[in-house]
Amino acid sequence: MRSDDRAESEADAIRVLGSDFRLSGRTLVPGGYTEVLHSSGIAFAFVPGGQFEMGLSESDVDALRRAVPESARIEKMVAALAPRCRPVRTVRVEPLLVSVQTLSGELVKSLSGGNLGGDLQKRRDAKALAASHGFRIPSEAELEFLARSGRGDAFTADGARVYFETRDYPTVSPLGIVNLTLGEWAADDWHDTYDGAPTTAEAWMDGHARGVYRGALPLGIDAGPHELVFGLAAYRCDAPKPGEATDASYQCFRFARSIG
Repeated sequence: MRSDDRAESEADAIRVLGSDFRLSGRTLVPGGYTEVLHSSGIAFAFVPGGQFEMGLSESDVDALRRAVPESARIEKMVAALAPRCRPVRTVRVEPLLVSVQTLSGELVKSLSGGNLGGDLQKRRDAKALAASHGFRIPSEAELEFLARSGRGDAFTADGARVYFETRDYPTVSPLGIVNLTLGEWAADDWHDTYDGAPTTAEAWMDGHARGVYRGALPLGIDAGPHELVFGLAAYRCDAPKPGEATDASYQCFRFARSIG
């Protein structure tokens, strides 16, 4: 997108969002969109939206095989992951704002009036806190779109390429969004496969209330190259299910707001 088109998109978004938002004047990444500040002090990234292929595609698997030595362990991990991330489908993501970082424990405590503390929360509490301030948490489709940097990257934040160039897995994505690998709640219920999933980026409900989270590479890949499986943008997790209890897990979360 040309810089003048980008500036017009940003200005249009601010007009729609209202007086609680303003442009900071600082771009999140070189050549990227301008940081958007909310009156609460939370910094947001403008995501223009688009269309992408959601799920574990054969090209994703090929990218993994190019990045790490072929092994029976990798193939076994891919075979276990694939049914949870298929069938692959085309999904349309509408423009949105998403907080640059997951919410810190201090901010959670402040926004909840002291009722919550810590950056790890149950999904229902994360959703309720977001709604109480006019936000929501991102859907699973939106989180995968962010993980793919809006351009179809196979690895979250283009991590495999960056890792092999720098030996550090990136904490900032090409969209300027931070820590997409920490493990954060999506708004959706958990579904074992994508059979019947929507082609829009709306949260997919009517599944298991233990929920779904994205970003499964919090410790990097120093334990071994097989860890890059967890860096795949399509990788998805359901919360632990002791006795099939709902909302039994705690994860990070971030705020989102639809534009328009």
